[in-house]
Amino acid sequence: MIKLPGIKQRHLLRHSLWLWLLTTTIMGGCSSHTTHRAYHSFAHEEWKMQDTISLNVTPTDSLADYTLDIEIRNSNNYPYEDLPISIICTEGDSLLLLNDTLLLNLADEYGRWKGKGIGGLYQTEYHAGKLHIRHAGRHCIRISHLLPDTLLKGISDIGIRIGKISAYHDQHPRAGR
Repeated sequence: MIKLPGIKQRHLLRHSLWLWLLTTTIMGGCSSHTTHRAYHSFAHEEWKMQDTISLNVTPTDSLADYTLDIEIRNSNNYPYEDLPISIICTEGDSLLLLNDTLLLNLADEYGRWKGKGIGGLYQTEYHAGKLHIRHAGRHCIRISHLLPDTLLKGISDIGIRIGKISAYHDQHPRAGR
């Protein structure tokens, strides 16, 4: 007979997995070209339809071009294969830099999750585009999901990673990943 872990052990195991995932993300994602990384965590892995996530960044070089990547953490409870999102990036409060919709493919046609992870939690990264920064100061990135669900279950975190584009990266777009 196999003894299943109790509530306290499962709670400790889940927090240990989160700590491991955070550590590996930070250690594995650090490169000299990443200038900013920000995450928003959802309580109980639930993203409400009316919740638009706002992440503020202040790029280090105001006359540079940057790549924008979206990082999604989902659990086995996510009911779909894809996640359509809207992403808007503004300079200050009004100057529009990016306004796009993306279809993030989280699973293949057989239901296997595409992201890396363990313990039923997966992280997947998507390239969202380039940002042409021309002014110093605060930039706001807003993300919302485009599904009809009033309460989208199974998404634990959404984040952004901004990286400065160098001449080397223009010639070798997969370098540093």
